[in-house]
Amino acid sequence: MRLVSDQAWAVMTVWGEASSEDHDGRVAVCETIRNRMKLRLRSDGTVAGTVLSPLQYSFWNATASRRRIAAANLDTSDPLPADCVAAWVESETSNLTNGATHYVNTALAQPSWLANAYDLVVIGRHTFCKLVNP
Repeated sequence: MRLVSDQAWAVMTVWGEASSEDHDGRVAVCETIRNRMKLRLRSDGTVAGTVLSPLQYSFWNATASRRRIAAANLDTSDPLPADCVAAWVESETSNLTNGATHYVNTALAQPSWLANAYDLVVIGRHTFCKLVNP
């Protein structure tokens, strides 16, 4: 028996990564989780194994410890967590990002891997893309 469901890991991640985005921005972050799972890109094919892979989803990095505690206590009857749940469900069939596996807020960071990115799609504050050689 798993103590934390796949949906819970996804919802906590999208809440941590895209709570300031609109619904489409949250769906897009969920799509990257699903796309990495399918490709097993820095992933064991599970939600937890994808979002907790080191240095992949910044919300789970060591510096976000207080926010992780808040995520563990999300109440899905509140509007924002409820929208994160809806985004996860919608991402099962959506393709807003054209199959993106990565994203970045370029106002905050210019990671070196961005030079190897293609199919760039901007949704909200995030630029979504795939890498030439992931």
